[in-house]
Amino acid sequence: MRLPSPGFSPWIRRRWRALFATAERRRLLLVLLLAVLLYPWTSGEPLPVNRHDLCALFAEKPTWHEALAASAERWQVPIAVQMAIVQRESGFHSKARPPRKKILGLRIGPRPSSAYGYGQVLDATWDDFRQRPGRRAARRDRFTDVAPFMGWYLQHLHRTTGVAKDDAYNLYLAYHEGPKGFLQARHRDKPWLQRAARQVALQSDRFADQLVACERRLLRLRYLRWLIRGGLIALLIALVWRCWS
Repeated sequence: MRLPSPGFSPWIRRRWRALFATAERRRLLLVLLLAVLLYPWTSGEPLPVNRHDLCALFAEKPTWHEALAASAERWQVPIAVQMAIVQRESGFHSKARPPRKKILGLRIGPRPSSAYGYGQVLDATWDDFRQRPGRRAARRDRFTDVAPFMGWYLQHLHRTTGVAKDDAYNLYLAYHEGPKGFLQARHRDKPWLQRAARQVALQSDRFADQLVACERRLLRLRYLRWLIRGGLIALLIALVWRCWS
């Protein structure tokens, strides 16, 4: 690796040379840098502290905002609508499942469906999503995988049912019943589902109002994370080259 240009002070050049002085030190730096870069993908996903304020939630989990912003940009489904549905479905519990049926007063029976994860997505629906390019390893309990699914599936519901992408009430009904069930108006016989859809619509409006107050700040932080990540990747490449050169 070349040292910094002659314009750098002798002290900086000495410190830079000392950083890569021995093979052991270079390998240790490589391991530490890999750990930093891979942490968001290998760490668990604890429940957010604040689940009702998107500004606070995204400050706590910036990768969620980054994934949702990319999903909203591609599929044109508002972040507030996606998050309101996820909150209703799982309460942001990554491993949520429907409760088991009761047998003799005990919940030891089978589960009513294969729904799982942040979006309570059924096995068959998730398998369809995983057929998309680059999604083979996607998981329902990893939010950065669920965010693009939400945009993709809500776009599918919009196309097949005609529901507007910002209509949280009807999108949730279609999300719960599926496009065929929604078009057959099965939700009309389910007052509990209509109540849930109204709550989703209200939550979506609240989330949208909250985002107005902090969206610019979140965007600046998103760009800053990209710059930091790019710098770390550049340093990683330099370390790999230095270790094996």
